[in-house]
Amino acid sequence: MLDLGSTAFYIDTPRLSRRRLERYSTHLFDLWDLYASRVISIPDYSIALEVEDGSIKGTGKFLVTIGALFYGVGNYGSFISGLQTIRDQVVSASNFLADQANSQFDADMTVKRKGGITAKLHRLFTKVQSGQLTVDEAMVEAERLIGEDSADSPAFMDALRDSLHSAPKHHLQTEFGLEISEYAESAPEETEHEPKVPQRRQPQAPFPHLRIEVWRESKKDIRKMRVSNRR
Repeated sequence: MLDLGSTAFYIDTPRLSRRRLERYSTHLFDLWDLYASRVISIPDYSIALEVEDGSIKGTGKFLVTIGALFYGVGNYGSFISGLQTIRDQVVSASNFLADQANSQFDADMTVKRKGGITAKLHRLFTKVQSGQLTVDEAMVEAERLIGEDSADSPAFMDALRDSLHSAPKHHLQTEFGLEISEYAESAPEETEHEPKVPQRRQPQAPFPHLRIEVWRESKKDIRKMRVSNRR
């Protein structure tokens, strides 16, 4: 299975009871699952949400087989436009998850989104088009990104190679300033402060965190849930 994209969020809110955390997790999953089924044009994928208490920490992710991804990409005019479209669809679903995760709390929230295989392959096209990589070099990198799954769909790899060959070349442009990755956050400026004397804190006994896992292994599969404790 290939990583199609993931979203991690942290909500600064008081600890919830087990019952409320379970309701929150399943309700959030159902909303997200329904939205994703409407916007992501891939015939099948796996969807999973993990929520941990304390303050709320959550992670949602999509996984897809290379065959299902190939089918989805093929619904559009070209391989590269198919990758772009599916990437945008996953981003839309990720944004929806983040919005809904905090809708009932209205608390401070931090969100980190991670691009999946479509975003990574799309960047290979950009590098080939700008002359940073040859097609052969891009295919080596694609095989590394896809891993053993590349053997499951030689048609996908052949279509990828053909599309890289036919992608129009772009002129190199000089980049100014710092390059920031798609999901990176710029670091705050460093300022000098007087050194602080560290204060001793009394050690606290670790308390168990409740973890709720909700997932569907395929679009036709029933929703599953697992509750566990961890320290």
